[in-house]
Amino acid sequence: MLNEVLQDDTPLGTMIDKLSDLRVQKAGLTSQMNQLNEEIEDLEYRIRDTMNAIGIDKASGKDINVTPKTEDYPTFEDSEEFLDWASSTGNLHMLQKRLSAPAVREYLSLHDGELPPGLKTFEKFTLSVTKRRS
Repeated sequence: MLNEVLQDDTPLGTMIDKLSDLRVQKAGLTSQMNQLNEEIEDLEYRIRDTMNAIGIDKASGKDINVTPKTEDYPTFEDSEEFLDWASSTGNLHMLQKRLSAPAVREYLSLHDGELPPGLKTFEKFTLSVTKRRS
């Protein structure tokens, strides 16, 4: 692998500068995406309200048809009460299997690095990037 890396004649500083350019470009796109999502959500609510005001449940534009739809999504009112109930009734399938990395790290620091039963870790590579001071 080292030979493959060394055969690339792109200077390290040039690669780092390219990384910086790509990160700036990505931040701009993320900002645009967030703005577009806000505009879309605002427009969806305005369309819904207009449809409700004129009493219709389907409408069309030049390219798309729309039909308002409402769904209920669960949220915790008392998470401990729910977790106790889910565990005691065998309804753990209502939960998503996702760990909190910071909480597990805290547990490891308090228990000499010993993982709770049923867990393992894997390494995830990241490159720490900080702005150079001029």
